[in-house]
Amino acid sequence: MKILFVCTGNTCRSPMAAAIAKQKLSQAGRDDIQVDSAGLAVFGADPAASNAIEAMAEMGVDLKAHRSRALRFDELPSTDWFVAMTPSHAAALSSAGVSPDRIYVLNVPDPFGGSLEVYRQSRDQISTAVDRFLKEVLSCD
Repeated sequence: MKILFVCTGNTCRSPMAAAIAKQKLSQAGRDDIQVDSAGLAVFGADPAASNAIEAMAEMGVDLKAHRSRALRFDELPSTDWFVAMTPSHAAALSSAGVSPDRIYVLNVPDPFGGSLEVYRQSRDQISTAVDRFLKEVLSCD
């Protein structure tokens, strides 16, 4: 199974969500699930936002090697779940041909440009939302 977390620039929310999901899946012994992230408006291989790196480091996750990447159309058929950060990301995925029954929305506002505290709040909101996704969709505790 493949899960792709999707946001706008792939420097804040989706890489944090993918890293959190990988950590939670590893703890649950679910090595059968591939997790990645991508953005809908990516123009280069940018690093994760510095506050995202710091907020994730506080929970033992290293995002320093992350580089943003754009969603590729050739990924659409091979991805089982697209986890969008907002309804607008979900709408863009639907417009690209992704079936709505393969899209899950986390409803996480964009912390881009915010303080470290804003990124901590985003990280915590993402963690809670990823827990909900894994429990609802994958029956993973």
